[in-house]
Amino acid sequence: LHVSDFILEGLFYSSDDYYEFVVASGDVEMIEVIFTPGTYGQFDGMIDILCDDPVNPEMMVDLTAIGLASDITVDVESIDFGDVEYTHDMTMGVTIGNVGNIDLVVSDVLNGNVCFAPHFTDPIVVAPGENFLHNVTFTPVEYREYNDVMTLVSNDPDEIETTIGLSGRGVWIYSSMFAQRK
Repeated sequence: LHVSDFILEGLFYSSDDYYEFVVASGDVEMIEVIFTPGTYGQFDGMIDILCDDPVNPEMMVDLTAIGLASDITVDVESIDFGDVEYTHDMTMGVTIGNVGNIDLVVSDVLNGNVCFAPHFTDPIVVAPGENFLHNVTFTPVEYREYNDVMTLVSNDPDEIETTIGLSGRGVWIYSSMFAQRK
């Protein structure tokens, strides 16, 4: 059997085996098909094999593969702590979700301002379809406005870094009790 060509169709399917070949009677020849998914989910394709078989000069083989990936979601783009009394703190959270089909692993949480403290010690693992509430505490050390960016580093193949804006104001809260003591 002389195979003159094959045509590969389908998203994320490829092959390095584009050559003619002959299959002797009783032998087998392998065509390597490579599946490199860009995202998670099921992907169908087809390989169309052209040969000199007088009965079946064209053979079609269906292909099905499943791409495995985590896919991060967050419920907010930014967290505004508002007015927080100087040297006091406020804790708020961001919900991290995984809409992929394998575990999402947040391996690091980064930010540059020590007044914003993410509650991160160990990698965060979020199963497919699940959520995790990640808290951040804001403790102003001066009377002023603060801004920062928190970066979640994960194994999501198309969003390795996810950023969330952080803001808040350190304020002095006037107390009427303090004023009465004078």
